[in-house]
Amino acid sequence: MAVSLNLCFSLVLLLVYRASAAPISPGNADSLCSFAQLVAPGQDSLVYKYKTEVKLSVVNGQFDLKNEISANVHIKNLGNCNYALQLQNVVIMETQDEDESTVSTPAKQELENLVVRFRWADGFVVAVEADASANIDHVNFVKGIISALQVYSPVPTDGENILREEDVLGVCTTRYKYSQKDGVTKITKNKDLSTCS
Repeated sequence: MAVSLNLCFSLVLLLVYRASAAPISPGNADSLCSFAQLVAPGQDSLVYKYKTEVKLSVVNGQFDLKNEISANVHIKNLGNCNYALQLQNVVIMETQDEDESTVSTPAKQELENLVVRFRWADGFVVAVEADASANIDHVNFVKGIISALQVYSPVPTDGENILREEDVLGVCTTRYKYSQKDGVTKITKNKDLSTCS
């Protein structure tokens, strides 16, 4: 009898896990959606400019390599905390030492064609999904953009916080710097990916 109870308990846990890992569905109402909203009420989408820079240097190495990617980020409100993100006008710049050049690769078009759906509830990214056929590197790049939408903001004035934050990249040490100038609050988020688990 004990074996069958353990098996039954394991099956129930598995079903609960499968239900919590279910795909994003616009029909699932969520009470948290009534609080913070990523897209302003009455608006269909949010558009902003995104830019990231990665620099690789090797001690006593021959070259320094820098990649810079910029794009317009379009986030469409699907309702009930569900959103879809798509990049437009992707520009990839590569600099080797001081020689800068625009890179035109299939990656640009693939990034622009990729649509990633995610769930953002009460300031936290709680689910991300993309088509199974999508390039995993491109999906991970977009996950980094989505990660920037999750902002820990306990301090309304100038200050700095360091914490272990969980998001779509895992649990990582993240540093937040807050500053205010002319009524505008600037939040700088620095995530150390080498600390992610």
